[in-house]
Amino acid sequence: MINESQHERRSSIISTVASVVSNDAHIDWFASAGFGVFVHFGHASHRGWELSWQMTGGVEGQHPAREPVGCEEYFANAAEFDPQDFDAVEWARVIADSGAAYAVFTAKHHDGFAMFDTGLSDYSITKTSPFGRDLTAELIVALREAGVGIGVYFSLPDWHHPDYPRITDETVTKPYRLGSYERVSAAQWKRYHEFFIGQLTELLTNYGVIDVLWLDGEFEHTPEEWDFEGIRSLVAALQPGCVVNDRCVGFGDFATPEQQMPELVPAPGRSA
Repeated sequence: MINESQHERRSSIISTVASVVSNDAHIDWFASAGFGVFVHFGHASHRGWELSWQMTGGVEGQHPAREPVGCEEYFANAAEFDPQDFDAVEWARVIADSGAAYAVFTAKHHDGFAMFDTGLSDYSITKTSPFGRDLTAELIVALREAGVGIGVYFSLPDWHHPDYPRITDETVTKPYRLGSYERVSAAQWKRYHEFFIGQLTELLTNYGVIDVLWLDGEFEHTPEEWDFEGIRSLVAALQPGCVVNDRCVGFGDFATPEQQMPELVPAPGRSA
């Protein structure tokens, strides 16, 4: 069980995060937070598939390789996702008992399936899945009550959205090759950019204080197309105490090496 000193430490951290507005202050919070938990969970989980990447059989050069699943079979799986045994309070208890100061949950991965109640898409746990509840909201409430800081993972790409555009077995490389994504018209990109900013805004306004925002998928499209400065300004306006990872290229607060162990402590991702 969580002891009193652990609970007091996490509560102090969260109170600090909720009140600070300067970049230095909230970067210092994260640097001293220590252990955090990252939870990957989505409609692919009940099939034992990796989120999103099961469609491509993983990434080129990845070992071991994964057996690819057809894109339409993967997308259709969302309609069968019904995690009735999900218990937000129990999840939060286990995370808190681990000593974690914060937890990051996958609100939306590259596959475009929103694990939260979005008003901008029907491809979500509240509309497509028979589960029909906002799992992200339930978990955030339980984590907050357990004294755990709140982090959300949000994918920049959306492989299901028609304007991104939606990937198919014919258009995606299997395994995935970096730089192989489809380009779209300026009008399509404008619509998509407004869509993902809209969903990000929902996450940053409807769920209380967010302590950590973990963006991903920056490798598809250019920093100019993503407008990372605009994204960071949006986060600062809606969640001034929130730290953002370096996949908000040039405007991140902390580095996120993946599938490697750096020899030196990585520098923060924020530009001067």
